[in-house]
Formats: sequence, structure tokens, C-alpha cells
Amino acid sequence: MYMYTIDCIIDQIDSNHQTYHRSCIDSITYNKSYIHYQLIRGDVMNMTQATPRYSAVLHTPAAPPEQAASYFAMRAAYETDVADVISDMHKGAIAFQLLDVRDAVAYEQCHIPGAIHLAGRQINAQTTADWDREQTIVTYCWGPACNGATKAAATLASLGFRVKELLGGMEYWRLEGGSLEGSLKEQAPLHWRMPDQVR
Repeated sequence: MYMYTIDCIIDQIDSNHQTYHRSCIDSITYNKSYIHYQLIRGDVMNMTQATPRYSAVLHTPAAPPEQAASYFAMRAAYETDVADVISDMHKGAIAFQLLDVRDAVAYEQCHIPGAIHLAGRQINAQTTADWDREQTIVTYCWGPACNGATKAAATLASLGFRVKELLGGMEYWRLEGGSLEGSLKEQAPLHWRMPDQVR
């Protein structure tokens, strides 16, 4: 859909505000999102049927406020972010347990201080039998392109744990300047890479 924008001088508007006395079209310029008319004096154009500009953002209307409030509150119950974790660390308010669910090598090379390790596929009733179910667990994996932390959180919740997922994972922890532990720290790979034998 196109939005028509007009550059010209308005001479007058009639009493019912429907007809603009304008100039005639001198040139037209096309763009991906609009058609631009350059006018010269002497034409009359009816503006009552102006085409609204298409909005990709509002193509699906925003939810009613009460529904949005419920939705965003629920999201906050399932997720936390790097800034909030760092803030709690600086205040000494560590009432949660960080869990790195990447592979053991990745954890050994670089992880968030205080995080424990258990690969996502190893999470089960036996491996978590002695964990405190009163403490909230915050899972993280590689980054936004990885759903390992989501899967781990789902497994932990099914085992009776309170759990949140750290948005952005290890990637955004490092990009936002979080402190590191491990044998490589800043020199460790930032992203997961497919093993050569399966390429």
C-alpha cells in the first residue's frame, strides 16, 4: 500500500473542507514506501480519500491494556536479564542459583562467576536429587540463538524447581561486560560451533 505525500502551496479550502485548491502535477518520484508528487499551481485535488500509511508495527493491533499487563507480568515470572543478575551480584543479593547448561568444555573455559554446571541433557531426578527446591534456578546457555536454557528450564520445572531463564545467555553476559571465570575467560569462543565431524 502506498501513502501519497504532496508538496505544494494551498490556495484555499472550500467551506466543507473537502476540496483543496492546489497546483497540478509537475513530476512524480517513486519510492519503495511512497509516491511523491511535485506540483505546480493551477490544479484542484480532492483529499477526502487520502490513503493511510501502512504500519507493519500496528498491522496486528496492540492488545488491550489489561491483557498486556497480564502477559508482561507472566513473562517477567519466567525470565530475567543480564543487567538484573549483575545488579544483584553487585549488591550481594544472590538469592538464586545460576546454572550453566552448556557442555562441560564450554563451562570449564568460560562461565559466569558462581554458576554451577549441568548439561541440559543430563538434567533428571537423579542428577538434581540433592538440589534445594526452595531456591530459584536461573538457567543460561550460549545466547539468543540457543534454546538450551529454555529446554533445561522446562525440565527443571517439571521436576518441581522454581526456575527462570537468563535472556541473552553467555553471549550477552560477555557483550554487556559481565565478569568471567574459567581457563580462557575472554579468549573462549563466544558462540557454539558445529563439530567438524558432523559438518
